[in-house]
Amino acid sequence: MYIYYICVLFFFFKKKKKNNAHTHMLLKKAVYLLKRDYYHLEVAYRLRGGNPLFAWFKLLMAIIGTSMSVTWIIHIILFMLPNHPITPFLNNLLLRLSIPGFPLFGVACFACYTFWLFFATLKGNFRFGLRFPFCRVYPMDVNDTLMNSFLANSWLMLLCSFAVVQLSATAFPIYARNSSVNLIFGTEIRYLSFFRYFFGTKAFLYALLLFSVVGVISLSLYLFIFFLLLFIFFFFFFVIAQLFWTCIRPRNEAKEVELKLKDIMKGKTNINRRELELVSKK
Repeated sequence: MYIYYICVLFFFFKKKKKNNAHTHMLLKKAVYLLKRDYYHLEVAYRLRGGNPLFAWFKLLMAIIGTSMSVTWIIHIILFMLPNHPITPFLNNLLLRLSIPGFPLFGVACFACYTFWLFFATLKGNFRFGLRFPFCRVYPMDVNDTLMNSFLANSWLMLLCSFAVVQLSATAFPIYARNSSVNLIFGTEIRYLSFFRYFFGTKAFLYALLLFSVVGVISLSLYLFIFFLLLFIFFFFFFVIAQLFWTCIRPRNEAKEVELKLKDIMKGKTNINRRELELVSKK
C-alpha cells in the first residue's frame, strides 16, 4: 500500500516538474518575442524611416554582392567542377589586375572575393545560428547577446575560416601558384587520408551549390509572395475602379441626354433629324 502511494507521489511530482519546464520554455519564448517587438518599436520611433542615403548604400552593396555571388557560382561550375576546366575565368581576371611590379589590384580583388565568402558565412550564421534542429541555441541579437553566444559563434566562425581559405586556394590555383597557401591547402590537406575522398568526389562543392540553390529558392519565394500580393492589390484596385466607372458613367450619359431633350423641348438647341434619332436611341 505504501509503495502505491509512493509511486503516485513520484509520478505526480514528475508530471508537475515536466509541466513547469514546459511553462518555463513558453515563458522564455514569450519574453524573447516581446523583447524583439520592443526593439522594433524603439527603432521605428528613433529612426523614423532612417537616412535615405543608407538605403541607397545598401542597394549598391546588394548589387555588388549579388554580382560577386553569381561570379563565384559561375567560376565553380566552369573551373572547379569539371575534371578538365572549361576556362580559368576569375584567375584570368586576377592575373590581368596584377600589374608587374605593382600587384595591389590583384591582391585587393582576391581579398574581396575571399572576404565575401566569409561575410556570407557570417550572415548565414547570424541568420540561422546554431539550431538543434529548429531551436536557436546561441542567437546573435543586436544589443542583446550573451557572452556564451559570442564565444560559440566566434568558435564557429573560426572553424569556417579554414574552409573559406581552402576554397579560395582551390578556386585560384593559377593566381596563387608557388605560394604557401596553395602548398598547404592545395596539396597537403587535399591528399590527407580522411579528406581525400571528399576532395576527389568534390562533395564540398556540390554541397555549397546545393545550399546556394536552396537559399535562392527561399529568397525567390519571399519575392514571389511579395509580388503576388502586389499583383492582387493592383488587380482588386483595377476591378473596383472598373466597377466604379461602370456605375458612374451611364448616369452621366443619362443626365446629358435628359438635359439635351429638355433643351430641345424648350427650343433652345438647334438639332437636325439624325441627331434627334441618336438621342432618342440613347
